[in-house]
Amino acid sequence: MSMPMMSLAPLLVLLAGWPLAVLALLPVGVVAALTAHLGLGEALHRLVWIGLVPATLTLGLGAASRRWLPKHIVIYIFGRGFFGVLVATAVAGAATLLMQTPPITVDFGGRFVARLLMSASEAAICGFLVASLVVFRPALLATYADRLYLPR
Repeated sequence: MSMPMMSLAPLLVLLAGWPLAVLALLPVGVVAALTAHLGLGEALHRLVWIGLVPATLTLGLGAASRRWLPKHIVIYIFGRGFFGVLVATAVAGAATLLMQTPPITVDFGGRFVARLLMSASEAAICGFLVASLVVFRPALLATYADRLYLPR
């Protein structure tokens, strides 16, 4: 069971917030299941581990960065827009590898490195878009507020 990891669900959380992101992932999961001719179990597996888990981890890591890191625009861009996405997608990718049945014993390291590379790609895309939106259209980010991240 090999599945792609790039869903941009963490970016959707940053743009729309977690509740709307989860609602948006449901029709995406249905369309993906129908176009890829997946069974219900595989479709739900992909919806959870490619969409919901990275989105929820992004929300949690963002809340942690807001709580324990200084409130600064660079912290938002790199903490939430890049590193939060990187960690969330890497953890979700590692979890999918560990939860597969039968367990992967051959080439686990290679598959894990592939998941890390996909996570880095998704984090780079999200980081670039978040940085651009913070500069030019901050109102498009549901998780950003000038009063929280711009020093006075």
